[in-house]
Amino acid sequence: MSRLEDVSTALWEDEDFDDLGDDAALIYLWSFTNSRCGMSGIYRVKRRSIVEGRMTAKRRADAIKELEEAGYLRYVDGWLWVRSRVKHLRTKGSKMATGVVRDVERVPVEHPLRAAFLTEYLGKSWVSKWLAEAEIETLSIPYAQPTDGLQGQGQGQGQGSGGHGETETKGALTKAQLRVDWDRWLAHYHETTGRTAVEGSEEAKRAFKARREDGRTVEELMEATVGCHGDERLREQSFDRPETILRASKFERYIELARKAAGKNGGFKTFLDKPVTT
Repeated sequence: MSRLEDVSTALWEDEDFDDLGDDAALIYLWSFTNSRCGMSGIYRVKRRSIVEGRMTAKRRADAIKELEEAGYLRYVDGWLWVRSRVKHLRTKGSKMATGVVRDVERVPVEHPLRAAFLTEYLGKSWVSKWLAEAEIETLSIPYAQPTDGLQGQGQGQGQGSGGHGETETKGALTKAQLRVDWDRWLAHYHETTGRTAVEGSEEAKRAFKARREDGRTVEELMEATVGCHGDERLREQSFDRPETILRASKFERYIELARKAAGKNGGFKTFLDKPVTT
């Protein structure tokens, strides 16, 4: 059965999407516009049927790997999950939620993507209420996945080259410590960007928590702010928003930009040396 599918033109201006290879971009567009994809974005499809067979096995495998590493989708044992499908549905309500629930219930109880989907959406999302009421059973333990909203996957845990301090232990942070760290980082963000009215979205807070639990220091996340805001092109396109700076797929690059600039301009790095009040 055919249907109309919305594709925002902003996709072509998105920095993360722009970094994808041609094959990965094609598979991503196909992933939510093909007839198998329902409201949940999780559905069964044979590997050879992805993009309707219009790609060699190696190109397809390489592109899927690229998309998985970037956090766009997951493909496990014949099931594909477009992670941001539910978030970006144009209409959100009981009818759409019923479709989401039915899709998830079709996934085998023991399948890891069923558990992963619930881990992603059973908390704070528009469909959480309906998922909770459905009491969908799952036997699987979710695979390791990002918690920074619905895009980007952790790449490069631990300390990067020239990092500040030692990598911290994953999962050892208390809520109180995370709150202090968040306030400190946000104050630095305000000082660096001049955007004092920005308080940070829930998506940004989840991304911050994920990066800290990955073992990244507050100073490294401050560096990412400096690197992103310091790049004229990124700044003009408003990529220096909290949720973008903290995105798993990009913050390593922003840190590198800050360190390169510090090597060329001794004053650039002083952002990190200023005392920040909380």
